[in-house]
Amino acid sequence: MVERQELAAGAQHPAHLDDRGAVVGHAAQRQGAHHGVERESYQAKDLPTIPTPLWDGLALFADSPLAASALGGPVHEHLVNFARQELEAFDHESVIAWERIRHFERI
Repeated sequence: MVERQELAAGAQHPAHLDDRGAVVGHAAQRQGAHHGVERESYQAKDLPTIPTPLWDGLALFADSPLAASALGGPVHEHLVNFARQELEAFDHESVIAWERIRHFERI
């Protein structure tokens, strides 16, 4: 239980974050509510949209002072680094359905 309290307050040790996605999500949700972000904002037409490409979303998250403040610097850095590694692995190690179909068309 101590680890969860540390995480919600901005843990100082990213090693505690192995599979704590739900806790990080909850902490982010609480901080969002604290800063005036409401669930109904998804229905608002005058707000900017969430970026579709994951790399664009990661760039916004990495540069977000609110995310860094809400999660704590080390946690924020850990999540940005983790996301970068996952996206790079996906970009270089995966074959999507379109690539498979296109390749078979050309053979």
